[in-house]
Amino acid sequence: MTTVCYIDAAIRDNAGHHANACRHFVSEFRRRGMAVHTFGNRGLDPQVAQELQVERLFRHYPYSRLRGGAQFSHFVERSSFLADLKRVWSRGPSDIVFFHTVMAPQLGAVALWLRELEPAKMPFVVVGFDLPSGSKLNDQWSYHTPFYRKAGALFPHEYLRRVLLFAFDEAIADDYAQLLNLPVQTMPTIHTGLREPRLRARDADGRVNVAFLGHQREEKGYHLIPTIARRLMDRGLPVKLLVHNSAPDDGPTSRELRALARTNAHVVFSEEPGDQSHWQDLLDKSDLVVLPYEPNRYRESGSGIATEAVSDGIPMVVPPGTTMETLAAKYQGCAMAFSKWDADDVAAAIERAVMNFDALARQAEAGALTWRRNNGVGLFVDRLLAAASFDSRLSQSMRPSWSLREMLADRILDGLVSCLAR
Repeated sequence: MTTVCYIDAAIRDNAGHHANACRHFVSEFRRRGMAVHTFGNRGLDPQVAQELQVERLFRHYPYSRLRGGAQFSHFVERSSFLADLKRVWSRGPSDIVFFHTVMAPQLGAVALWLRELEPAKMPFVVVGFDLPSGSKLNDQWSYHTPFYRKAGALFPHEYLRRVLLFAFDEAIADDYAQLLNLPVQTMPTIHTGLREPRLRARDADGRVNVAFLGHQREEKGYHLIPTIARRLMDRGLPVKLLVHNSAPDDGPTSRELRALARTNAHVVFSEEPGDQSHWQDLLDKSDLVVLPYEPNRYRESGSGIATEAVSDGIPMVVPPGTTMETLAAKYQGCAMAFSKWDADDVAAAIERAVMNFDALARQAEAGALTWRRNNGVGLFVDRLLAAASFDSRLSQSMRPSWSLREMLADRILDGLVSCLAR
């Protein structure tokens, strides 16, 4: 039996797309009769861990930088991931080791780990990229760029025939291929929805259900949403607004949205993460998905919400010059984009979309059918297995040990990660 080890140190709860990606991948591997062992973050919600059968193991949450200088914090983050990866491997090797959405420290750790294995006896390694590399940004993401280059240089070429580096979007794949100087493939996107796509239509009162969905952050324009909502209400636009935040907080934007929802019958503010069924319910309630994201940040990084909207046949309002605009143009016939990243311009783009909603909805429904022919986790795994190269006896023949030196280093790393956590 083929064994798969699925690793995502960022799985902590149902916020974001990490848990749902795990559901898609692990379910498909098991459907094909493979044995799957899944490992997530130590802080993973116990209920989610039980549902997904994920072992809570990785001590550092990749999205949280440790305190200290860039070189030192990167070294500790990489060392922590490497030590945890060795702990996983010491429990019994797998034929396929799958790393979902890595950042520079995790990529460097994977390269260092592989260098300790014999090329002829290594597993087939799958590494996914979805976050911005920072190579063309001047914000917090640019911190990672030199470390990605360093990680790319650690991969000896004799390992590459058993390594699949991938992204779901061509622009992202090209960016990482240039940065790492390694081949990065564009793979089918895994999301295809739980139900068949349907033609979106106005409600009986003529209103369009406009939705802002997901894990809300400033770079996603969360702070713009209250002003956008008021602009739409003031103009008397025939809309109902659904604002969802899968990572509830008590900041000023959330408090403002709560107050707005209390005083306006056409505004709903939903604050909760959810499993795949809950997420599908949110998509079912949405007739127009708005992504008021900062354009530069998303020129070469993807949006899970955009792919889910396309898959379900939901028209979108998107930031210009981004992977989302490309996606909408390819599958929905056109991209209703705002030109400036401010509330007034996003509201104006929503108004244009509502005025042209019936045509946009027909194009989105047709695009969803095309999308589902070209994507889905089944097609992804088909491509993966066609590329996979490994010794099927690997999981039975190798039993790596956990040395005393590694155990002592692990104790030291525990203390460092705890002390340096922000």
